[in-house]
Amino acid sequence: TEAIQNWESKTSVTPPEIVQFSKSFLKYFYGMDCYTFQDDFKESFAMMTEECKNNAIQYLDKNNIYSVITTNKLRTKITISKIRIISNTNNRIVTKSTVYEESSSYDNPEYKKNTISEIEITFNKIKRSNQYPNGIVVASFVRNIIEEK
Repeated sequence: TEAIQNWESKTSVTPPEIVQFSKSFLKYFYGMDCYTFQDDFKESFAMMTEECKNNAIQYLDKNNIYSVITTNKLRTKITISKIRIISNTNNRIVTKSTVYEESSSYDNPEYKKNTISEIEITFNKIKRSNQYPNGIVVASFVRNIIEEK
């Protein structure tokens, strides 16, 4: 058996890869569960630039997200209805996704929250590597709530 060498590629990131990477990021960052959220956030942080990761951690800390999830035993199931590639240049990609979030509590059956959001993600294109095999990394993301019940 021959070892694979020089696998790092300058191959362009394809639209299916962009969509799949977007789905994974959205599920790790927004699809919370009180039993797995720390690992899920770690996975999402590994998909971000250092600056984006620091901003996300500051947001989570400032809004006491960790405490809210654990205290209320929350879980959020997300359904992604659309991912559109808005822009795809030499260095950046921008997507917009429509996401349905169904939040509930393991402890309180009365707790129900449904949210429809549009999430815009900006990706930086980077050289594919062991750390970043997809050739993209999340540079920023913005969530706009369309409807909340």
